[in-house]
Amino acid sequence: MPRERYIRQVLGNFLTDAQATVQGYNGRASQKDVADDARTETYNAVKRLPIVGSGNIPDMKNGHIEEFGYVTRCLTVRDPKAQIVGAIYFSINLAAKVCNVNLLGVAPEYQKQHFGAILLQSAVIIAKLYDCKNVSLCSVASAEGFYQGQGLVKRDSRFELSFQDSQSLVQFEKKAQKTQKEFTLQSLSSKVSQMQREVLAFLS
Repeated sequence: MPRERYIRQVLGNFLTDAQATVQGYNGRASQKDVADDARTETYNAVKRLPIVGSGNIPDMKNGHIEEFGYVTRCLTVRDPKAQIVGAIYFSINLAAKVCNVNLLGVAPEYQKQHFGAILLQSAVIIAKLYDCKNVSLCSVASAEGFYQGQGLVKRDSRFELSFQDSQSLVQFEKKAQKTQKEFTLQSLSSKVSQMQREVLAFLS
C-alpha cells in the first residue's frame, strides 16, 4: 500500500505548474457543537459545494480512513487564494482492487475551469498507486459529457476507466496533460490580468 508521503509527492509532481492545490480532507463529519477551527471551516467549505453523488463524507483528520478492507479518501482542491472550490470522495476496495467515486462537486463560479478534472485525475492517480483495476462512478445526465471527455466509458448506468483498456487510458492521460497545460495558461492569464488592474489602479 502506498505511503501518505509518497501519495502527496506524486500529486505534487502532477500539479507542479498548476496554480491549484489538492489536499486530503481534514474536516469534520458534521458541524456539531464545536468552536470554529480549521477543521470546522473545511467542513463548512465542502458542505457549501453542489456535490453530486451519494453518501456523506466522514470525519477525517488526514484525508483518509482505512477499515473493513476499504480505504476511503476525500480530496479538496483550492484556488490560488487558498479557498476550497471543489471536493471528491471515493473508496478503494483493497481486495477487489476497484475504486468507486461517490461524490464530486465544484463551486458553480469555478466550474468549466478544470478544477473538476484535476480532482478526478488526482483520484485516478491514487487509484493507480493502489494498483486498482478500474475507477467507476455514477453520473447525472448533465455531467456525462464531462466524464466522457475525461476518457471514461459508459457501461450501463455507470462510467468506468479501466486500467486494462489501453485506449481509454491513453485518452485519459492525454486529457490530464492537456488539463494541466490549460490550467497553467489560465493561471498565467489571470496573473497578467491582475497585474494590469494593479497598474491601471496605480496610474488612475
